[in-house]
Amino acid sequence: MIKMSFDEKDNKSISLFFGAISNPKRFRILEALNEKGPMCVSELQNLLNIEQSNLSHNLKCLLNCRLVSREQNGKEKIYNINEDIKVLVNSINEHIKAYDTYIKSCDIVNPVNTKGR
Repeated sequence: MIKMSFDEKDNKSISLFFGAISNPKRFRILEALNEKGPMCVSELQNLLNIEQSNLSHNLKCLLNCRLVSREQNGKEKIYNINEDIKVLVNSINEHIKAYDTYIKSCDIVNPVNTKGR
């Protein structure tokens, strides 16, 4: 039997990491910053049509997790995606394109698909 090289602490870290990026609004923020470059809150709000308080809450999460960075430009706070996260966002989007049909049809991750269960 192969012994795995992680412990329960790592399980929590895995769950928390994917929890940070699995929220659709947070992922859309990461995509927007990845595609358009650095933006202030009002630009993100207009682009993504997210209420300002909700956007700020999600930006705070991304900032706390160090997935984005922030610079002050006068009164504006400019957000930017971190370089290594750009690679991850691009990779996730490629995997979504490749596996979308299969994931949507999986009744374990998408229980809406279950019929008669």
